[in-house]
Amino acid sequence: YKQPEGAEYRTFIEELKRRAPEQYNFTASDSLKNIIPAGFYDGILLYALALNDTLTAGRLVKDGVVLKRNMWNRTFQGVIGRVTIDANGDREVDFSIWDMTDPEAGQFKIVYNYDGSRQEMVPTPGVLIHWPGGYVPSDLLPDNKECQPSVITMVQQLLIVVSLLVLVVLATFFLIYRKLKVEKELASMLWRLQWEDIHFSKLEKSRRTAGSRLTLSMHGSSYNSFMTLQGKKQFFVQTAYYKGNIVAIKRVPKKRIELTRQVLFEMKHMRDVQNDHLTRFVGACIDPPNICIVTEYCPRGSLKDILENESINLDWMFRFSLINDIVKGMAYLHTSVIGSHGALKSSNCVVDSRFVLKITDYGLATLRSDPEAAEGTMLFASK
Repeated sequence: YKQPEGAEYRTFIEELKRRAPEQYNFTASDSLKNIIPAGFYDGILLYALALNDTLTAGRLVKDGVVLKRNMWNRTFQGVIGRVTIDANGDREVDFSIWDMTDPEAGQFKIVYNYDGSRQEMVPTPGVLIHWPGGYVPSDLLPDNKECQPSVITMVQQLLIVVSLLVLVVLATFFLIYRKLKVEKELASMLWRLQWEDIHFSKLEKSRRTAGSRLTLSMHGSSYNSFMTLQGKKQFFVQTAYYKGNIVAIKRVPKKRIELTRQVLFEMKHMRDVQNDHLTRFVGACIDPPNICIVTEYCPRGSLKDILENESINLDWMFRFSLINDIVKGMAYLHTSVIGSHGALKSSNCVVDSRFVLKITDYGLATLRSDPEAAEGTMLFASK
């Protein structure tokens, strides 16, 4: 910015230096930064002038559009000098160009002043720009040669075309490879389990009588049931051994499963989803009449069981932990290929041996679509 030189600006700075220690506990010195408070002063003065014009015209001072337009196309004398606001509401600012006129001493001087209102450069008498070599650099090339347009040779054009063809071929091969890989995964059906590999034992029956239960969202199973105090029927989860691990068996109320492309993709998506707050999908058996979904078994039962068990002390730390597990599980599920749960409730939230809550009964929409089962499911229930 250009340093103001008027008497009114010097008076303003002296008054600023006098009031600053008294009112703001600050000592102001002679500096180019003093133009900032002077600019604020002129801004308030511009607002006052526009306000007077608005009141004189009988317009409302709350009309910001009118008040703003009364500030445009205006020139007035402020403490920093002549202030000009153009038709776009921009201020025509004055600038000074400084140059190190003495490189040895490192001394800067003003060589030009730019008058914003007149839009002209005014040189400082007796002060010249110190150019390297003592002269102004030319804006032309040596011997006044103009820049020649770049020419791409035939070899360069051939290389560009070959490179593009190679990229297209590589991209095509990559897409084909990905598609073949997906088709291979769908055809391999790694999720498919044989009913003979699922072993049941008397341990399941003893676990039922011990009180470990899980509310099922599917009908058509042969599980024992009991009535809760609220008159709602709950089912014990059926457990079995698969490759030496205890798993949960959830029967699918269908006579047969048609392996459509949609079902194959749903099974693949279930294998791809892995999270600490989602029950792990082990696989599925589609051999009639033993059609079932095999998932990770959580021995602590469902969240519904915990809420109805008066012997469990649900302190706030435990509640926050359960809520946090649900939020993490659902956040991951919503960003995964599955997208949503569709039937989240307390009976679909199970707790493992470490009291980590995991969400179950997600995905596999085609297998779970059962109008009769959905008719008796209270999706509005809060627990």
